Amino acid sequence: MRPADRLVVDQWRSLLPTAHLLTGTDAAARDLLARGLAAARRVPGTDDHDRAVAGLVRAHLSRWQARRDGSITGAATGAWWVSPDDAEAARRTSAALDRLTAAERTAVVLHWYEGLPANRVAALVPRVDLEAAARELAGEVPDPADLPARLDQLAAQCDLAGLTDETATAAVAAVGARGRRRVLLAGVAVAALTLGAVVAPGPAAGPEPAAAPAPGSLFTAGPTRGSLAGDGAFLDAARARMAAASGAVDDDPWAVVFAGDVQGVRAVFLLDAAGREPTWLTGPAGTPAAELASNGALGLPGQEAAAVAVSRPDGGGQVVLVVAAPRDGVELSPGIDVAADGTAGRTFRSLTVTDGVAVGVLDRGAAGSAQYRLVRDGVPLEPMGVIGYFPVSVSVMGEVGQPVPSRSGTPTASGFGYASALAAITGPTGYAADQLEVTVLGAGQFPAPGGETVEAVSLAAVLPSGAVVTTTGFGSSRTDGLGSTTASWSGCGSTGHPAGTDPAALTVAARCASYAGDSSTFGVTVVLAAPPGAVVALDDAAGSSPTVPELTRGWAFVIDDRDVLTRVAAPDAAGTVSREGADLFHG
Repeated sequence: MRPADRLVVDQWRSLLPTAHLLTGTDAAARDLLARGLAAARRVPGTDDHDRAVAGLVRAHLSRWQARRDGSITGAATGAWWVSPDDAEAARRTSAALDRLTAAERTAVVLHWYEGLPANRVAALVPRVDLEAAARELAGEVPDPADLPARLDQLAAQCDLAGLTDETATAAVAAVGARGRRRVLLAGVAVAALTLGAVVAPGPAAGPEPAAAPAPGSLFTAGPTRGSLAGDGAFLDAARARMAAASGAVDDDPWAVVFAGDVQGVRAVFLLDAAGREPTWLTGPAGTPAAELASNGALGLPGQEAAAVAVSRPDGGGQVVLVVAAPRDGVELSPGIDVAADGTAGRTFRSLTVTDGVAVGVLDRGAAGSAQYRLVRDGVPLEPMGVIGYFPVSVSVMGEVGQPVPSRSGTPTASGFGYASALAAITGPTGYAADQLEVTVLGAGQFPAPGGETVEAVSLAAVLPSGAVVTTTGFGSSRTDGLGSTTASWSGCGSTGHPAGTDPAALTVAARCASYAGDSSTFGVTVVLAAPPGAVVALDDAAGSSPTVPELTRGWAFVIDDRDVLTRVAAPDAAGTVSREGADLFHG
């Protein structure tokens, strides 16, 4: 059994009640469990339950709507196994939880049901006051000491009927498979349409990478590597810097695994025998140890490799250093590639490894999407992330520029909406905005659940390969009188088109789904952006009468809370409405 499948088999039973507490229903809990366990494989760490919980939280707070093809199936029969009094108490607890925001509810469940300490909860769900959240429940659960028992009572309502190790594993594989496919398969096909043509799905990607073996000895033994390995004074200064920063009282707690100058940057990788997380110190070549920046490392001691990306002082991209075991090869991917035919996938290139240290240079604008993988006996292992504090895209909370002209809908898209929508492309690919040719296909406003009015933006970007990627997102940004900014943004799916596609001729139809700010209601809106003058129709797969929205300058939205509008047709073209999670990049 692969390690990824073992994680599912070992964790799904204990996590399904947690998912039930987070979502409130069996169906939503099963969907969340599938997405959460798929995400857990990308969460660093050595404790499987901790990784699984972190994956569940990541999937829950991402605000993606559950996808049918990633759900765990099984008939829910109702909580006949509990007493009427317990059922009524559980109903009241559920109603009390419904009054919390999604983040507050998550923090409450993690602390008072999963038993996570407050500092761990804060790491998973930042900026939530646990005590304040408990006070919000005071009407139903006046004493926080009663919360664990009340949550246990509610979790007992969770129905495991019809679920097996096999169905759980298959559901998680269905979610993860989308991330390994180079193109969308039938049923989750393209949504943004080229007038007069349909982009067809292509073949699936190659075989899955091999599972990583048990942790090796990288972090437990061996002399210091790198060009500064013989500089005792520098190594002592690096150890002293970390000891002072951590408050360690040991005489020499930090081991220096690597220290060197490469490609104009300086990097030091240290490990603490006391069990603290491994740490990178980085900066320009020649920087004294006391002045190097401290970057946390992905994972804990016991992993077989670690990597960091450091910006070159000359602006020539980022240098990636990978410290691995000398016996292993190393391959690097700067981001997801979109080929000239519009299909997407990662390409890994081999790096030269010297004494277990590999060096590569990223030629794209950001390092946040980079991955590396070890190659052992000719077999690639599971990819891992690269540490680096570099902007993947323009921050939605920072300066986002002036309004941008829009082909359809309102004459311009806000700078915030433009930057946020573009992040759905620059983030996965690693390309900077100035490396792309971007066209805003449409912009407009629609009412989101809870009464908030949000902006939707659809755009197309021509990538260096010539392929065109379309994407749609929605959200809002507000600054109060004190200068405090509140911003949110959600994606609605991205699609690839072959080189030579004319962005001006594209019609985009995207399903945008969200909860209200207090998580009380959920809604679905289909957003359309077409060339002005075009006629576009929406319908379901059951052959019902089509919905033909009235387009304003080629833009419209249609409320679809029943989630039945899955197909779109423009002149001489037909396709499937896009949806976040079933698109070019996400899986």
